Amino acid sequence: MKYSYRNTPALKCIEDLSLRTINISDLDRENIDIHQAENSWVNKAHLFAQNIYTFTSPFFKAMYSTGFKLLSPEITMAIPKCSGTLILPKEKSAGNLVMRRFVVCFNYQGGDSVLEMVVFCDGVLILYATKEYSFYTQNVKEAESFPLEMARIIVMSLAFFKFADIEIKYVNGRKKFHDQTCKYVNDTNQDIQIMDCKWFTTLVHSDAFKVSGHLRLQPCGEGMKDKKLIWINEFGKHGYTSHFKRPINLDEVT
Repeated sequence: MKYSYRNTPALKCIEDLSLRTINISDLDRENIDIHQAENSWVNKAHLFAQNIYTFTSPFFKAMYSTGFKLLSPEITMAIPKCSGTLILPKEKSAGNLVMRRFVVCFNYQGGDSVLEMVVFCDGVLILYATKEYSFYTQNVKEAESFPLEMARIIVMSLAFFKFADIEIKYVNGRKKFHDQTCKYVNDTNQDIQIMDCKWFTTLVHSDAFKVSGHLRLQPCGEGMKDKKLIWINEFGKHGYTSHFKRPINLDEVT
């Protein structure tokens, strides 16, 4: 996987504190006030640069398909303030995100505060929603649900970062990183964090009754006052489970 200013131009906009190099569709040129967007961006770009995240494709696919169950008031109210950028992988099975590279810049102030976000799709600005200025493209399929979907992805990701056992791989600016499954090349000046989780790499072999995999906000810590998000893998009541890597012993939850 390669990250460059060419395939992820939003990173150049963050570095330059400017939207001058970003593309805008012909249909949207009459609808956007680029000067207002630029003025707002100058004030927000340093927030979007604080944490730049991306995901391994298996993790994002699994999180996207199951993580929306997390969005309860209890979870969202516990997520701390956070600002940064999400580089979403091109995932064939992730709803409307089919084979496109979405870059989602966000400023989340926690709880029920206003969520600010700027979304780029394949290098084109399609959504700008901050306190200073708002713009929304006419080109997005299922346009009415798209901003909500992006907001849910942001909050869902932050919930995983807060409560789950996340494995982080760091690819600093102008560096390369290899693991067993992928080679990462970062040709930008921005440090990128690759988020992964091994919850979803467990095989179940059982002829007995199966309990579907599900998420649980598990009490933990001294006096059970803290909470931690865990994934309970699908398991058979009277079968056996073979793990590649597992974050939790099934005997602890049955």
